Amino acid sequence: MFRSFLFILMAVLFVGCNQVVQEEIVKPEEVSQNSWDLAELSNEYRERTGLPALEWDTDLWRVALRHNEDMRNRSFFSHFNPDGESPFDRLRGVYIIYYFAGENLAVGQRCPEVVLSNWLRSYEHRVNIESYFYTHHAVAYDSIDNYWTHLFINYGYEKPFPLIKDWSLYYRIPLVD
Repeated sequence: MFRSFLFILMAVLFVGCNQVVQEEIVKPEEVSQNSWDLAELSNEYRERTGLPALEWDTDLWRVALRHNEDMRNRSFFSHFNPDGESPFDRLRGVYIIYYFAGENLAVGQRCPEVVLSNWLRSYEHRVNIESYFYTHHAVAYDSIDNYWTHLFINYGYEKPFPLIKDWSLYYRIPLVD
């Protein structure tokens, strides 16, 4: 009797150890629903094309949000602000160290589905969305003038591509000359 009980207990523990627990990612309270929805839509698209989902990064979101506010307050739309700062300068300015980074911008669209659709029709934007290089991302949305900033990053914890000879192998679409 005791052996049967012990066997069943061990079987339950063994089976329980092999189950993968899905951790639900919860939207941070300060992040707008549109920002979160575009990040989710981007991940759904990546997964449909065989790429891993990107992890949400609130520090990136803050950088993207500040860039949206800067574009609105100083009336410009560019990866470079009027002071000449690039997305990479903005990341380094808040001590974010990265291995790879990229940025997509949009203005005027009011819903995340339209933004993603437009980005997927643009070669440069699509490359960022479909890149194997990135591991984390964040989207900021400014509802006043409909500015969108999507930042992508790889912090370099695992440097999977140290000696890349043919970069086109790591993109889902062919590179053009």
